[in-house]
Amino acid sequence: MKKFALLSSFLLVATVASAAPAKSTHHSKSHDSAKVAAKAAAGAEVSAEVVSVDAAKKTVTFKNDKGETLTWPAEGAAVDSLKMLKAGEKVAITYSVDAAGAPKAIIAVKAAPATR
Repeated sequence: MKKFALLSSFLLVATVASAAPAKSTHHSKSHDSAKVAAKAAAGAEVSAEVVSVDAAKKTVTFKNDKGETLTWPAEGAAVDSLKMLKAGEKVAITYSVDAAGAPKAIIAVKAAPATR
């Protein structure tokens, strides 16, 4: 009798668990995550004027087009280019973003395109 009650309880729990609605994923949220991941892989770019460079700490302080002064860490190939950056130089900074879409690190620095 105990075995029958145990088996019945198990079957009842299994039935209820399988009847529970499957966890729904919100398509736009997963789509947003995919867009952020794609943007992170491709890198975003910002025009900037170099304020200072700290090669030891691997950071660059710069002014963006909005006039904000920001300091971001550099990683990968960007670390090698820190030695060549000078204060006042106009550059294009390519950066990676985190899962929330916020800037994470500078991944490349190149001379800003010439304006006519």
